[in-house]
Amino acid sequence: MPFEPFGDLNNTPEEAIGYSEFYESTLKFHFSCHPGVEQFFTNARKVCDLACGRGASAIFIAKFCPQARIVTVDRVATPFPEIIQQLQGRHIRHERTSVSRFLKDTGDTFDIAFLVRAPNVIYPEDCVNLAKHIKGAGYVLELNDDE
Repeated sequence: MPFEPFGDLNNTPEEAIGYSEFYESTLKFHFSCHPGVEQFFTNARKVCDLACGRGASAIFIAKFCPQARIVTVDRVATPFPEIIQQLQGRHIRHERTSVSRFLKDTGDTFDIAFLVRAPNVIYPEDCVNLAKHIKGAGYVLELNDDE
């Protein structure tokens, strides 16, 4: 299956879940290369998923950050109902706005920020604003299959 951006509104819930499985394996590989990082994810309390698309990344975020409150952000897309159903019982909030606007307006701080296939929506000034919203020992992780 060729990978298309999560924001592509033609993706089906099944395709979105397939993306989630691909990125889950990528994250496991990341953990194997960086001992101790997995425990940081396990203990995270608040996580943002920037440019979340249809919500597939929230599935693996919920697995790897079981205690975290998750804030998903996307200007165009909203998570598929099937994905929201999989996340039943989790504290998840969706912000339908641009990443730039969210980073300017939010007063939240996060333990982890996920940027999954998001380099085309993150601008230099967003990086500066993102740094203001990551807690001192926080973590920013970009997962991208285009490299």
